[in-house]
Parts: sequence; structure tokens; C-alpha cells
Amino acid sequence: GHLDAETAAPNAAKTQLSTEQATAVFRYLVEQGRLPENQFFVMGQGQNKPLVSNGTLAGRMKNRRIELAVYPEQFQ
Repeated sequence: GHLDAETAAPNAAKTQLSTEQATAVFRYLVEQGRLPENQFFVMGQGQNKPLVSNGTLAGRMKNRRIELAVYPEQFQ
């Protein structure tokens, strides 16, 4: 989970909020039977690791995101 720099909250709260957002997506995908629970994990990045500058509304919108990385069932 990622947020933009303009989200009105202290950095620690931004990390918590982005973790909660990512957790909601995780739970939805697991409950819908879309992905096995053991193939991914949840991490909140807060405002860290922006894709683009937060200097414009369009940039901030791109930086508010959930990214998914799905791991193979078995590691080689």
C-alpha cells in the first residue's frame, strides 16, 4: 500500500493507513478465492517510494496505490 505526501497524517499514521488499505485488498482477494493466502503478504509503505513527483494532483493520484506481487506456490 502506498500514499502520497499530501495525505494529512504524521508519517507513522501514513504507514499504518497504507497497511490497512493493503490489508483490505488482501482480505478481499483471499475471501473471493482469487489468491491463496500463503502466496503474498501485506506491507504498508506510507508516502515512501513514490512513482512520480507529488507536485501535481495527477502525480499524487499515481502515488496512491496498492501494488500486488504474487509469489509462486513453491520456491525453487
